[in-house]
Amino acid sequence: MLYQHPAVREAAVIGVPDRYWGEVVQAYVSLRENTAASEADLQAFVADRLASHKVPATIQFLPELPKGLTGKIHRKTLKDWALQTILA
Repeated sequence: MLYQHPAVREAAVIGVPDRYWGEVVQAYVSLRENTAASEADLQAFVADRLASHKVPATIQFLPELPKGLTGKIHRKTLKDWALQTILA
């Protein structure tokens, strides 16, 4: 759903541990050049189109998402980053 926003170049969504819910959605987004979007903008955009439990609790902006040798977004790296910040 994030890809449908005009400012989003690439996006990935992972689940991160949460004390209350068990797991919540966290998104990583790279924006197109000369565009802008805030975390609140993107959350509102997807909230109109998805069930509330599928809306990312947080959205992290990166210049480029990590990719493996085949060019696919490397979600394992994103998950490791998220867990490091949660456990730190």
